[in-house]
Amino acid sequence: MMNMLIGIILPLAGLAVWLVCRALQFHSRLLPFLVAGLELLGVANLANAKAPNTIWVALFTTTAIAILLIIYFVVRDYDLLFARYFTTLGRVLILAATVWWVAAILLSF
Repeated sequence: MMNMLIGIILPLAGLAVWLVCRALQFHSRLLPFLVAGLELLGVANLANAKAPNTIWVALFTTTAIAILLIIYFVVRDYDLLFARYFTTLGRVLILAATVWWVAAILLSF
């Protein structure tokens, strides 16, 4: 029961902080990675009992997303602009981690 509360409340708090920061136009490159990390922690807590390999699938796809974004930026701009890359990577990882987190919530019931 405690793992389920941690797995739901912690990622919700991270998403709320990120949304408030976006609404107040506070731009941080570290905050999206923190939110994605909290959501992956929620995935690990929620899916551990029924599907313990879920977190490894999520981490593998996170790596695949990062590699595909590097390829996309290098092919498109012929250069890897780190500021733009980290901003885009953070947003995509938040989206992907949110999908994995919702799937873990559905899997835990």
